[in-house]
Amino acid sequence: MATRPRIVFSPHAREKIARLRHLRITEEVVSSILRNPDKVEEGYMNRKIAQGAIGAEHLVRIVFEETDNMLLVITVYPAGRRRYRM
Repeated sequence: MATRPRIVFSPHAREKIARLRHLRITEEVVSSILRNPDKVEEGYMNRKIAQGAIGAEHLVRIVFEETDNMLLVITVYPAGRRRYRM
């Protein structure tokens, strides 16, 4: 049975999450989306972008790097569903 990769937050990601608390975006929400994303896209510099819904109108996009045993969260940002269709 494969083990799930460990999720690690960069200092920048922790700062962004702290600023987004008013939208109820927490490390737990980000971790949950990373473990079960609605969509994953290729990003720049071998990074990936996971996204998941946080309501009828909005979603969270998570830029991360993936290794065999770790997901490093680079940054997190909210977005409108209209812009990033799921």
